[in-house]
Amino acid sequence: MVGDVIGEQFARKPDVQKLNVEAARDGYEFSKKFGVLKSLHYDYSVKRPFMHADYALALGAVAAGCRFYAAYPMSPASPILHWMAANSKKLGIRVFLGEDEISVVNATIGASFAGARAMCGTSGGGFSLMQEAIGQAAMTETPLVVVDVMRAGPSTGLPTKTAQGDLNMVLGISHDDFPRVIIAPRSPQDAFYTAPRAFNLAEKYQLPVIILLDFAIGDGGYATVENLDFNVPIERGKIVFEAGSDMHNGVWFRRYKLTEDGVSPRTLPGTPNLTFVAKTDEHDEWGHDLSDVLAGLKEAVRMRELQHEKRMKKLESVAKEMRLPELYGPERADLTIVTWGSSALPVREALPKLWEKGYKVNSLEFQDLFPLRKEVESMLKEANDLMDVEANYTAQFAKLIRRETGVLIQKRYLKYNGEPIYPIEVVKSVEAVFNEKEVKQYAKS
Repeated sequence: MVGDVIGEQFARKPDVQKLNVEAARDGYEFSKKFGVLKSLHYDYSVKRPFMHADYALALGAVAAGCRFYAAYPMSPASPILHWMAANSKKLGIRVFLGEDEISVVNATIGASFAGARAMCGTSGGGFSLMQEAIGQAAMTETPLVVVDVMRAGPSTGLPTKTAQGDLNMVLGISHDDFPRVIIAPRSPQDAFYTAPRAFNLAEKYQLPVIILLDFAIGDGGYATVENLDFNVPIERGKIVFEAGSDMHNGVWFRRYKLTEDGVSPRTLPGTPNLTFVAKTDEHDEWGHDLSDVLAGLKEAVRMRELQHEKRMKKLESVAKEMRLPELYGPERADLTIVTWGSSALPVREALPKLWEKGYKVNSLEFQDLFPLRKEVESMLKEANDLMDVEANYTAQFAKLIRRETGVLIQKRYLKYNGEPIYPIEVVKSVEAVFNEKEVKQYAKS
């Protein structure tokens, strides 16, 4: 199969084709002889999809009932756009190619407001342009799913290299406080099931959900995926289709009703007898503006407090649905590696090599980054010692953990040259920790 792929790639250059086939064969024989492939066992009797996380996420969105996808081409998020466009007619999905990311995110918000399950995708530079509009979705409490396939930056940076450097930006989207959910799949398999979950959370809690992929798994890393189940649960939240007793003057629908969980009932445009004002100004329960005629009045000031508090309550409510990190390895260890998103996979691959060397190590793999469950704090505090592994310069996730739990992770392996983290680097970094040496970045294999 490898020979066929190489042959197709270099079909017009037979000499180059021959050299590459020979190199691939020699590499295979070397791996087989020296044990690299001995631990890998595959069941070839079952066909499995082979894809990167961008395609897997697109498939998951289809399973979730996505009916609108918008994007402006930007590597490494473009494969989602390509796949959606190629299959749009067959699947009944409207694909919008905007002139820039500002139009992309606003079109997505409009489609969601109208009742469609809508998603848009970009990378860090494009996400920068989307931030004001994401604040609009937060204020109008419109469900929104945005995919950021991270690459090394800032600015144009390295379009075809990987990084996990956008976490701080996503945590600080737009201005002032509002709730958001951040999820970082570890693999194509995770990406497939993240999409339906993102739509469910966005609609159930009426807030922005940001999915963080990166080049390492998004556009650059292929993997087989197992047992994709397209019969995923669909939760659309508190959608109202007919007028009830909770109306004002028999006309105005209480769209932003003050509730215990922070989530108000919503309706879709065109639903008879359910009228409300949708705008980005602060508002009362029916959507009427607080910043114009009512500005400064005691009742308006108090309503601003109540509406702001109502929206922020969603963080408490949605936190109960956030998944705890998965423990990989022994329950008790001398060192626990904390990692997230795509960095979890090289850490997981490194652990058996560390166990063979006698090191008692395990890992906590995070997918749900924000908000964190309360139990995360106790999980981290129960560890004997902690080490952070991620692909950015400033240990962004370790600092988020410090902010949210008070737990300080001082031992770190950080990589920021655009290349993915490799298992051998994790092994050498852990060895340095146990030998009380300084952890060197980019450990050489």
